[in-house]
Amino acid sequence: MADYKEQTIAGKSWQRCVRVVIENPYGGTPSINFVEEKALSIDGGIITNLCGNLTTSFDPTATFPAYDENGELIREITHAEVYGLLNALYMELARVRDEQEAVNQPEE
Repeated sequence: MADYKEQTIAGKSWQRCVRVVIENPYGGTPSINFVEEKALSIDGGIITNLCGNLTTSFDPTATFPAYDENGELIREITHAEVYGLLNALYMELARVRDEQEAVNQPEE
């Protein structure tokens, strides 16, 4: 007996990173965890399901290849460079937030 409303469908699937979690414990070794999902595109819709994790510890001298949007190698990048860029982004966002909070402070 066939499944109720069974249909044959066409589509595609791929795996992608859905979330990045960075741990930066005081006095400890930072780590980064990439949470993965499988995406299915069928009949004009997308269905996603979590499917795995990739985790690595921070190693300032470790390198990895960085590619542009066309898949061309730009150069090797170190973990230290990524750490520095993320720190710079955090510091800038915190500065903007703090300035906004200071503007919105009620006068006493």
